Amino acid sequence: MAGASGAPPRDATVYAKRSIGVILTPMEADSRSGANSVLRDLAPTARLAAIADGGTVACLDTPRPSPHLARYGIAAQDDDGVVTARLRIDGRTWLAAAQDERFLGGSVGAAHGEALRALFERARTERPHGVVLLAASAGVRLHEGNPAELALARALRAFVDLRAAGIATAAVAVGDVFGGTSVLACAADRFAAVPRIRLGLSGPKVVETARGAAELNAGNAADVEAVYGVAQRVAHGFVEGIAFFFKCIYRFNHNMFFIPRVKHNKIRL
Repeated sequence: MAGASGAPPRDATVYAKRSIGVILTPMEADSRSGANSVLRDLAPTARLAAIADGGTVACLDTPRPSPHLARYGIAAQDDDGVVTARLRIDGRTWLAAAQDERFLGGSVGAAHGEALRALFERARTERPHGVVLLAASAGVRLHEGNPAELALARALRAFVDLRAAGIATAAVAVGDVFGGTSVLACAADRFAAVPRIRLGLSGPKVVETARGAAELNAGNAADVEAVYGVAQRVAHGFVEGIAFFFKCIYRFNHNMFFIPRVKHNKIRL
């Protein structure tokens, strides 16, 4: 976690920006020290600092606690589970958001979704080199119903508008990603994942509830990993290994053309 100075631990920065070509796939990472899952172990602001030049992050947030949670006896959080910031990666300016799965599973409430939409629309005005989402979310927050659904839909529209405006978009699954957030992440130009996360539209418990354990036993870790595990997603080309992702960030920063590796039929997620 962040030290007394607020900077991320050295190994986080080294992993995020220096391990390219050392650990290429989640499968390799699982057999090593586990260092390249360090982004998952960090708090959202520290995750952003880990990928930023010099660990320097300019926070863009203002307090936005959800007004909808008190009725459920849940204490609101000022950032509503997402941190937004401006930072530099290899000398180029990026806008970024990092979700906080420690708060209600990183679920997107109305204020959370609005923060994402505001960040993406800011990017259209400022035209940074790109926008990156460090995703870790169970999807829309069920406690907030339609307002949360609408906020995430508006964020998705703003994110797609960024691509249409020619601004690079990228996403990294640094925690489990499900529901509407998986759709948002898949809408990025490039989408990568750290080891040992799970990715899908409907989660294993949702599938088991709807179709029964014969379809998918949510309590069977091997079955869940076979369907949602990042190793399977990388192997089938739906997401990229994290080291390859940072190579793509380099290419974005230097305006280098590349042929997309991730398949266009991500809708199969």
